[in-house]
Amino acid sequence: MERSQPFIVILERVLRRQAEAAPGSLLLACVSGGADSVALFHCLLELAPRMGFRLAVCHVHHGVRGEEAEADAAFVQEMCERHGVAFHLKRLDFPQGAKVSENTLRQARYRAIRECIRETGARAAILAHHRDDLAETFLMRLIQGSGLRGLSGFSERAEHEGIILLRPMKNITKSAILEFLRERGISWREDRTNIDCSFLRNRIRHELVPFLQKGFAPDISETLARTAEQFSRLYAYITKEAECFLNKYVRMAGEGGCAVEYLPLGEAAPLPDFLLSEALRLWSARISGATMPPGAEETEALVRLVREGRSGSLVRPGRGIIAYKDFEHIFMAGMEVPRRAPKSEILKRLAPLLIQVQNEKFRLPIFDTPETRIEVSRDAIPFHSESASITISEGNVCGFEGRKLAITLDKVAFPLILRTRRGGDEIIVGGMRKILKRWFVEKRIPSPLRNHAIIVQDQTGILWAPGMDIPIIPPNEIRNALVIEFNNTER
Repeated sequence: MERSQPFIVILERVLRRQAEAAPGSLLLACVSGGADSVALFHCLLELAPRMGFRLAVCHVHHGVRGEEAEADAAFVQEMCERHGVAFHLKRLDFPQGAKVSENTLRQARYRAIRECIRETGARAAILAHHRDDLAETFLMRLIQGSGLRGLSGFSERAEHEGIILLRPMKNITKSAILEFLRERGISWREDRTNIDCSFLRNRIRHELVPFLQKGFAPDISETLARTAEQFSRLYAYITKEAECFLNKYVRMAGEGGCAVEYLPLGEAAPLPDFLLSEALRLWSARISGATMPPGAEETEALVRLVREGRSGSLVRPGRGIIAYKDFEHIFMAGMEVPRRAPKSEILKRLAPLLIQVQNEKFRLPIFDTPETRIEVSRDAIPFHSESASITISEGNVCGFEGRKLAITLDKVAFPLILRTRRGGDEIIVGGMRKILKRWFVEKRIPSPLRNHAIIVQDQTGILWAPGMDIPIIPPNEIRNALVIEFNNTER
């Protein structure tokens, strides 16, 4: 903090770094009538002709304070009219005397500011948060158990739910603000709710900070503000690294409203928790399009999916986000489905996109829909359908390669059946029976791909399933082979 610099010079230097304060731009000052925002108003009033931006004021009337709130609004309106500045009043729908939480009031206030920004076409809203506010915010979030993002406090410039917020007074203390007002003989309004210690921030301001100043460190506010800035720098670095990671590894299947994004598990799993958490938070926020960032519980659910979830696990952290894990990927999509919708219904909708990604590696023959069954008699060969063509060929090559499966004809007990798996299916591998589902897990063939994979069966049982070897015909023997050419191995 540069204490030697005059109050207004600090504001000017901050604003000249912001594109939103360019000449001709309209800036919306949020003025409550209290000392901080009145000082901000008078500084902006002086800087506007010097820097070339235009100024308007937004005053939010919370409603809960009745006549006092009306007097605040009248005070700010008169001040604006006296200086020829456009005044915009936003009234919140809270009844007089209502007990409303700090967070509810804050959210409602920011909604009103967003509305005013859009109505006026302002480039940014300017807030009067200062150095002491930063220290109090750090303490409050520390008490509330906030993570790194919360402990970083607030920045000079931030995007909040689609609007730009500027805080040019971040490095100015409350005492400097009061000194500025007194030197110029500027009056302001006092809000009696600011001394109501039923609010956590007020208890911190009037009880905890003075206690720490008296008993531990007279300059505790400055120390806390510096600590918040260190957290802010660290969080900015982590955010940048997380964004670079997402840009490098996240891919998309499908397009428009029918799409899923996916991330290789092998790239995500090695990340340290703090970086993985931020990457998942940013990713889910981008997909949901939510204006507010995902909460800690939502992000932790996604981290647990990566760290602890089994292949086939699905979580719904909120905001319409569906996250799914297979052996090699984390998938994420935005879907509007009933909260109580079963997992099977969700996967049914996602299956075409998941299979598209999963089958890039395996290239398995698949049916578009599970529980499909095609029966082919010996007399029906050569046979052709949308899914496969079946012919008889002379030669000594058997096995599965590309899109073709060749089986020794004399090993087939017709009718031949092409189908998807069923519960209880067994195969014979190395002379031993094995549950087909377990076989798929061993081969790391994920769901829902394995639910659509084509299995070949005759009267004796399963002749072939993905991953199985076909006995090779000795080179000196020539036998007829049943050749199945699959048409769908890419999606």
